[in-house]
Amino acid sequence: MVHNKMLHAILLAIILTIPAAAQIIDIFEGSSTAGSQGGAVMFNCDFLNPIGLPGFGVYVNYKGQLHDEYNQREMQLMGELPYYSITYEFDQYFDDPQGLMNFYFSAGTDTLKATQSPENTADQFPPESYLYAPFTDDLIGDAIDPIGNWLDLTGSGMCYSDTRIYGYLQNDTGTWPSSQGLDAFIYVLGFMSLDSTMYAMVYGNIPFILTPGLYKFVLADTSFTQLGDIDYEVADDLLHMAADLSDFENDPEWEGWPPPGGFIMSMGITITAGFTEQALNDFTFPTFYVPETQYLDFDNNTAPEITDYWFDIVPGVTVIPRVKYLDEDNNQPMDRTLFFNWGFYDMASWDHTYSDTSLFEHVMAWPGDGWSYFHYEFSDGVETFETPQDSIYLTTTDIEDNSLLPRRFSLNQNYPNPFNGSTSITFDLPENGPVNLTIYDMLGREVAEIVNGNASNGQHTIVWDGKNSAGRMAPSGVYFYKLTAMGQSITRKMSYLK
Repeated sequence: MVHNKMLHAILLAIILTIPAAAQIIDIFEGSSTAGSQGGAVMFNCDFLNPIGLPGFGVYVNYKGQLHDEYNQREMQLMGELPYYSITYEFDQYFDDPQGLMNFYFSAGTDTLKATQSPENTADQFPPESYLYAPFTDDLIGDAIDPIGNWLDLTGSGMCYSDTRIYGYLQNDTGTWPSSQGLDAFIYVLGFMSLDSTMYAMVYGNIPFILTPGLYKFVLADTSFTQLGDIDYEVADDLLHMAADLSDFENDPEWEGWPPPGGFIMSMGITITAGFTEQALNDFTFPTFYVPETQYLDFDNNTAPEITDYWFDIVPGVTVIPRVKYLDEDNNQPMDRTLFFNWGFYDMASWDHTYSDTSLFEHVMAWPGDGWSYFHYEFSDGVETFETPQDSIYLTTTDIEDNSLLPRRFSLNQNYPNPFNGSTSITFDLPENGPVNLTIYDMLGREVAEIVNGNASNGQHTIVWDGKNSAGRMAPSGVYFYKLTAMGQSITRKMSYLK
């Protein structure tokens, strides 16, 4: 097991020495429908597997305002391709009052975990146990030549507030001595950002060298600098530590909080410092930590809106109804239905953040020439927004050329997605001008620039063969493709499977 832990640590260290991403990596993007007593709530979470390991379970953790512990439930992959290819869901009925519900998402295996956490809004120290997000459990008995079993870590966890970060370490004995004879013991809860800088809350005491505090470590030369003090306390057999976010600002290279890369990687460590040498005794499995919490107010709800709707039409081929859905509470729609002539159809969206409008669509075969009648019905689970009955006249004849030109700057989802081999990317330009279409990997590094030049107005389709700029096949994984034109940019995700 020690070798297994070392492999995990080396792999993640390699990932975090890659140059910082050009954009935030959203490991979790989650939401829920509106909440009501006696009704169902649907939780959804897009989980972006940070290093592509198989066998992850994805979970929602929720707690009502009057409850003192979180319930954890495993989520299931929706499988509604291609719009929800990485979206997991879980439905729960709530018969009792919930008030302001907190919920967060986590995912992992037995040896690796990614998690959000509760928010310690009252800045309790030490925090109540339910305020921590527990990280991956560590096995008993895997410490390396420990003087005592207090150096054998068995777990760790973190939470946050607007002004502080909090963490705990757990060991085999529940005791946390700082020394024995000439040997000093150091307990570390460290975390790294995407730029590979390591910070740590440290509990230990080596006269004239180290006292409990917040430290910055330079991995290249093992030097360290104290940035500030910490609070620390042993309670319920756990070593609790907390640091002020303002103390991080003593480091001129500090990039701010929340982490600009979207997450930090956390690891607990124990060290024995002897008179002439130091020894690493134990470290926990690394955890991707995202300091973020979602809230659902069962007592207050803002009704959703459809702010705009239109049709994109290829005469004689297809009709694509599109609507802009807005929910200021970021509640996802439980009902997202298009009523068209005598049928009704579920609409879907690539964009699962609903507080700033999300574009829903449904691709339909050509229904025939003549009048078609339609309306939309969207519900957040509590309130329903329904558009008036409307109509559109469709025809394949007597169409002027200008009517075929796109009215909007748009970037379509690649097809197929996921893909193996090659995929087509289609975009629309309402006017002539310079265009750039570039593929990026999950860490924001450029993979291939497939369009860079002037393009005429109209619809364009580009095929990407899965090769990078050096002509080599890119590895399987999640990629982003970014279209820039007319002073605007649009980015979408795609999955490459070999």
